[in-house]
Amino acid sequence: MNWQTFLQKEMTRFPEEDRARTIRHIRELAANLSGKSSSYLATAPEWEPGPELLAKLSKALDEALEGRPWAYLLGSMPFHRWTFKCDERALIPRVETEWLVDAIIKKHGDKPPARLLDLCCGSGNIGLSLAAAFPDSHVVLTDISQDALDLAGENAELLGVADRVTIRQGDLWDCLNEGERFDCITANPPYVDPTDWLQPGVAEYEPHVALYSEDRGRAHIKLILNRLNDFLTPEGYAAFELSHEHQHRLGTFLEEKFDRGDYNWGPDPSGVYRFLWIYSQANKALTR
Repeated sequence: MNWQTFLQKEMTRFPEEDRARTIRHIRELAANLSGKSSSYLATAPEWEPGPELLAKLSKALDEALEGRPWAYLLGSMPFHRWTFKCDERALIPRVETEWLVDAIIKKHGDKPPARLLDLCCGSGNIGLSLAAAFPDSHVVLTDISQDALDLAGENAELLGVADRVTIRQGDLWDCLNEGERFDCITANPPYVDPTDWLQPGVAEYEPHVALYSEDRGRAHIKLILNRLNDFLTPEGYAAFELSHEHQHRLGTFLEEKFDRGDYNWGPDPSGVYRFLWIYSQANKALTR
């Protein structure tokens, strides 16, 4: 069976509105498995993939129809300026998070932070992107999941920044030492209330330990904020990605915990205020 015949046969199983996207994904997967380029596969309808490869591709399409995310099927995900290894050990990097990374990079200009901390790092997409963007910075990655940290370590090697990255396993602040200070602390912590609805592909395939947080999705971020100033340098700040609900859900907590001038919310690409910025309370005169 040639390539064009295979695609025509398999695409009939997908809704018409999904077929163009699915063809792009299956072309990328076929390129990964065969060593051919995606551009070649886009212009070679008579190519004969072979029965073993066709079986693997059909199996991947079966899994896609069952809801398994294409990022896991492909094994990688573009994020910001780089490509990250991606599998079920960690959450799939989201486009919205690229905006947070970009905002941090722009904030520093030609004065990169010396030490950064990425809590709940997952695949490492935030912390490792910053390590790649700031070649003189040292980054500490932490997560409660050793599987996620193993994946982050593989991505550190892939991006060529492993010599400037320290990886520690532990629950939030537990794996840090008293007296450690960071110029920038980031986190995309678990923030989904267990009763909230999630898309089936997310709820079924992505790791629950990285998704769910008790107390209406506030338990993890409250634990982080309660000790945040213990780990910030006087000029330091923190940047968090949360849900569209948290500006409201955290309102009273933030008002009680911080002075109003010490934090603000920023919008994602859709204009939803989900990025929380908090500045060290040790330096009230910091220009923001």
